[in-house]
Amino acid sequence: MFGPSMPAIQAPTEKGRALVKILRYMLYAQLTFGCLKLFSGGFGTGLGDLIACWILYQAYTYLNHCNVIIYGFFNGVNAIQLLAIVGVAIQNSESLFHNSHYKTGSAFLPSVEYLSFFLYCISLYFAFHAYREFKAITLELMTAQAGGGFGDSERGTELNQYRPPQRGGNASNQDQGSRGTGQQKHFTGKGVTIG
Repeated sequence: MFGPSMPAIQAPTEKGRALVKILRYMLYAQLTFGCLKLFSGGFGTGLGDLIACWILYQAYTYLNHCNVIIYGFFNGVNAIQLLAIVGVAIQNSESLFHNSHYKTGSAFLPSVEYLSFFLYCISLYFAFHAYREFKAITLELMTAQAGGGFGDSERGTELNQYRPPQRGGNASNQDQGSRGTGQQKHFTGKGVTIG
């Protein structure tokens, strides 16, 4: 689905371009924290941040609102894990920098982890705003492809309502008859018992 054959999508709105720029800066910050964790605490320590960076890159390159949600979920889980580590350290009356979770002798890795907590909280805020904007852009593009044009004031960002197919008789005559009177016609066909 994604890859070098799919071109990057430029955000058509000013707010979308600003959010893409912010997400790009967050990618650089999270990549830095991930590499610091990777080299100071081992491979598994920074792997989650590197995966989140890849997801974030996919999100802002292709304006994919689903990837933004996954990125926010990753960072929310990481933030909750850090709060749990701090809570256990406080519960056991241990130091926040030298406790049972951080088995390294230095305070560098816990410092990087605690600083990344603020990045996770900020990323949740901007991921929410990016989700809203990217979802609106997606709906506008879908509306434009359906023939409404981009930013059509009559239709806005809403798509046509799904209308289930009518059973029995001519569907267009039933729609016209029910629209004129304000009443709906119910199914009057013959039911079939199976078995």
